Amino acid sequence: MRRPGDHGTIPVRGIRDTYTEAHTVLDEPAGVGVDYADVVQVLEDEGVTKFDESREELAGKLTAALNGPASGRTER
Repeated sequence: MRRPGDHGTIPVRGIRDTYTEAHTVLDEPAGVGVDYADVVQVLEDEGVTKFDESREELAGKLTAALNGPASGRTER
């Protein structure tokens, strides 16, 4: 393969070059009545809840497996 430089130029944009565009995109939902901060908070809260539920389910299964008949342990 030839180097990309042999076929043209590769545009390089730094993150700072897109700040204005990013702010415009993030402000657009407010124009139709959507509170971006509220959306982010709801998604975060739901994500944490789902993670906690999954963690609790996994912990229960691991505890049952570790304390089950195959473990050789007896209930006290």
